[in-house]
Amino acid sequence: MPKNNCDPIQKSLDWCEGRPQWAGIRNRIYYCSRAYITEMPKVPIDDIGRPLGAQLTGEFKMKEGAVFRYIDIVAERSQPTSAAQGEYPSQSSLDKLVAVYPGIDAPASAAAAYMHNTNNVVVFVDTEGRARTVGIEEMWPCKSTVEMDFGQGPAGTASTTITIEGTNKVPWPEYTGILHTEEGDIDFSKN
Repeated sequence: MPKNNCDPIQKSLDWCEGRPQWAGIRNRIYYCSRAYITEMPKVPIDDIGRPLGAQLTGEFKMKEGAVFRYIDIVAERSQPTSAAQGEYPSQSSLDKLVAVYPGIDAPASAAAAYMHNTNNVVVFVDTEGRARTVGIEEMWPCKSTVEMDFGQGPAGTASTTITIEGTNKVPWPEYTGILHTEEGDIDFSKN
């Protein structure tokens, strides 16, 4: 019997046999410094602080002229993961995205310098077109580290690997609003 307004919020999790779940992500990620975002979408929570779902409510509100920038990545070599962190009853999710950019040119070096020292919000799109986020929890920073690999000899592969880590209340919450990018707005409410 629930006590002290602790009604259960659990839901069943079903799966339709035969429905494929395609692995991986699409070949572009979006990022923006938190300094340029005036309002964040939120994980819905109940009156005692429990997450009610993984679909964010609200939209990104940006400072005048601010937009999300993009990085084209090699999707086949990039991977988001999520792991529980902390102790019961206050566990959260450590979401980590390893994104591989296929180059080591001067713009890659400049992006590395920017991302190393900036608290960013990062959005990627999964194979079904859903926008997933990290860096939206204002109480926890989002950390980016960048490594450049020049490869070995003519058979090697040169690349820049960007690793983004941030804490979320739920693993990889889904954003269903408008994302303002330098190439125009993307409406994720239609997925």
